[in-house]
Amino acid sequence: MVRNWLVRAVALIALAACASTPAFAQRQERSAEPRADRGPYVIQSEEEARQQLGAEEQRREREQAADLSGRLGRVEGRPANLLLFPYVFNIIVLLPVGLMTLLGGTETQRRLFHGKYPDSPGLRTILGSLWTAILICSVIGLFYPLSMSPLLLLQVIYKTLWWLVFVLPRLLTGRAEQIHRPIAGIFLFILLTYPWVIPWAAVFAH
Repeated sequence: MVRNWLVRAVALIALAACASTPAFAQRQERSAEPRADRGPYVIQSEEEARQQLGAEEQRREREQAADLSGRLGRVEGRPANLLLFPYVFNIIVLLPVGLMTLLGGTETQRRLFHGKYPDSPGLRTILGSLWTAILICSVIGLFYPLSMSPLLLLQVIYKTLWWLVFVLPRLLTGRAEQIHRPIAGIFLFILLTYPWVIPWAAVFAH
């Protein structure tokens, strides 16, 4: 029995001696390294995911802010400030004309169109509403020129239709006196200039 106790005591002493050696300590440190490093790896992956999410949000914010900040740069190879020109021109023309057509009476209609077209309150207010809506959208376009650029396309389309359906047939048949020349001239100016200013890629990108 004493012999058994002696054997156990010697074994404990030998184990304690091995544990105190540097080699044993290094093996213990190496075995613990994977657990110690696993946490930082997970944290690093989470940080990368947050960085990617933040970059995506920043990209969206840049796209949304491109209307305002891009005015100082270039749009489709042209100075971005050039895109403000049609909005300013719309405001100059439609501020008096649109409101007069919408709110004016028969006498205002006669003075505005030089008696070329018969007065119709229904049609006059429809036209005035359209022009006033374009006026309001043009004011918004000063702050968000890219977002409001489809408005310019709408203007080009409906003015082209008016020229094809109303103006050209009368010019070709000798009835030019039926045409309101100032309006026809303004429409023609818009048809010749706005297509060069409209950012077509931005219009059809959304």
